[in-house]
Amino acid sequence: MLLKDILRIQRMKKHLTQEDIANSLFVSVQAVSKWENGKAVPSIDNLISLSDMYNISIDQLVQGSPFFKKPLQVGRKFNWKKCLTFMVIWLFISLLFTGFGYQPLWIFVIVFLLGPFIVLPATVDDYWIITNNSIIAKSYSTNDLNKLIEIFTGNPQTTTIKYQQIKQIEILYINRKRTSPFDINPDQFYLNVNTSTANFKLDLNSASALNSTSNDFLPKFVSFLERKNVSIVDEKHIINCIIQGKSLFETLDSTYS
Repeated sequence: MLLKDILRIQRMKKHLTQEDIANSLFVSVQAVSKWENGKAVPSIDNLISLSDMYNISIDQLVQGSPFFKKPLQVGRKFNWKKCLTFMVIWLFISLLFTGFGYQPLWIFVIVFLLGPFIVLPATVDDYWIITNNSIIAKSYSTNDLNKLIEIFTGNPQTTTIKYQQIKQIEILYINRKRTSPFDINPDQFYLNVNTSTANFKLDLNSASALNSTSNDFLPKFVSFLERKNVSIVDEKHIINCIIQGKSLFETLDSTYS
């Protein structure tokens, strides 16, 4: 996101007019207008004053969010400690379902084996890693048996996407039509990465939980991509919503579906 857009969004978030900003900084309204139109850039002194006025850091003001170190992992990577915890919990569930020895042993064995072969693969998602030069996507097979093998060998499919290969990245948030108040499955929230050879879908739900770390992650990643000369498409103004602290679920209603 460009500085002019961030200045405008932050001013509107504070419910201030350009005249309010001009009076506070002892500059003309025309100067503030030029900043927000991209025709001029505030001086260092004015940037510091603006960061105080908007109660955000210089990094957040200039880049949209604080600087982030790379590599940065997006999503949850499988680890053996969580696997062991899962197996212990599933052992207890298996004993509970079989009456703690009341049912025949072979029934307990079948129920227990359902854990690693059916339940465990469903708890492991794809993830991706942001580096200075590329995005590294780690994806698992859609076949449960193959996915289980990839989980235990620690060898998911790896795709490296160089920034110079990317033609365009589109930020998409697609509402699911819910037929029941008990439907708590998340809306689709992802990046559609278009390269010269293929398209890639990078999930954002696990990264942001829609409203927690998205404020920290997505705006700064978009700013980083723009500095890499990657074209960003954000038709629903998702970045603006995040910077203004709005709920994506409440703001981007089903009219966008």
